[in-house]
Amino acid sequence: MPATQKDPEGWGPADKFTVVLETAGMNATELGAYCRERGLFPEQVDRWRQAAQDANAQPLLTMTEQKDLQKRHQADQREI
Repeated sequence: MPATQKDPEGWGPADKFTVVLETAGMNATELGAYCRERGLFPEQVDRWRQAAQDANAQPLLTMTEQKDLQKRHQADQREI
């Protein structure tokens, strides 16, 4: 648990992701004990897990797409 924040919703992304990683292989009983020790609710961990999964839902641009986007941006800047 981060020393600077008692409210888990105020924790930073790295701390939340650490909780997601630490609880990944736990069953419901283990998760409940983990959450009680840290002042969390299992629902919070579920939300954080879903947020971590959703963060990778958008595919990244390929190098070709990135270069094309940069060229279009440069053309738009010249036009403006």
